[in-house]
Amino acid sequence: MPEGRSPFLLSGGSLRTMRSTTTNRLLTLEETAAYLGVSKLTMYEWVNKRKIEYIKVGRLVKFRERTIEQWIEKHTVKPLNRAA
Repeated sequence: MPEGRSPFLLSGGSLRTMRSTTTNRLLTLEETAAYLGVSKLTMYEWVNKRKIEYIKVGRLVKFRERTIEQWIEKHTVKPLNRAA
């Protein structure tokens, strides 16, 4: 897999990559769950508890690709800077 890309599954089971340079593309709940490595149920819980930003398109729940990348950065645990 080329550097700077992460795999995730599209509906139908095909594998796709997400580029490091994020776009304003809207992801489905299934795509977002696969990208984050969590279940669809977990995504529904996070949406219900408003733990992750989402967009309603009629009855559908969508996620901005760049917002998911920002969410990952926000939830990344940084190592402690310990002096040796």
